[in-house]
Amino acid sequence: MNRHKDLRRIRRNRRKLWKSAVKFLANNWPAEKKQKLKRVIARDPAWYIHIHLDGGVRVRNALRENGFGESEFGITNLDNVLEHMLLEAMSY
Repeated sequence: MNRHKDLRRIRRNRRKLWKSAVKFLANNWPAEKKQKLKRVIARDPAWYIHIHLDGGVRVRNALRENGFGESEFGITNLDNVLEHMLLEAMSY
């Protein structure tokens, strides 16, 4: 599956970029929406479906526009790693 392959590739080769992208999300996610997402994550194991369909495009585009796209990470699709990136960003 590409998802696991992409995560391994980033962990091996692009750790600093990953951390920068996570910090970008953490710092640019409005506080109110961040709290709402944390509540959704806590109560719904399928939380990512809500984000993927409702606002996921905006998040992916913001990442791409700020130098955190597929080509920078050397991956096939941000969708393959966005769930993990958001989880980490919500811990800040």
